[in-house]
Amino acid sequence: MIASAIRVGYVVGAAAAFASGDLGVIFWIWMTAMVGMSTKAAEIMLVQRYRVKFETMDKYLCGRNYVLKNGLGWTKLVQVLARTFVLSPWSLLVQTNAVATSLQQSFGFLLIVGIPFVFTSLGGTIIGGVRRIASLADKVLAIMAVFSLALE
Repeated sequence: MIASAIRVGYVVGAAAAFASGDLGVIFWIWMTAMVGMSTKAAEIMLVQRYRVKFETMDKYLCGRNYVLKNGLGWTKLVQVLARTFVLSPWSLLVQTNAVATSLQQSFGFLLIVGIPFVFTSLGGTIIGGVRRIASLADKVLAIMAVFSLALE
């Protein structure tokens, strides 16, 4: 969830920038963070403006597709984007590369291990839904917090 909100590039890019050791990189991280936060704030405002309430689920649904469809009237672009993101394997390459590189650098796994890991996570997301992800995240974050405090 957080990676999709603040983009994997910010997280991985900041780590790579700090690893390079240049002090001027902090300034540029702040500048890109300002642009990123402004973009995210504008995105959130637009998404809330053009959200749709589904009576059968008693929930609101929102996202960039609803902004494009309801705000700009670009229904054909929404259909093209939906098909592209669902059918294209390259839509997951940034996340797959970040996971694979982290596993390789931390534990010495081969880079190819990240691909099944991401697709297994994706399958679990599709099959289990948001409620299963939330319950799993609660457990994983609790374990991560304990390990983080233990290592300090």
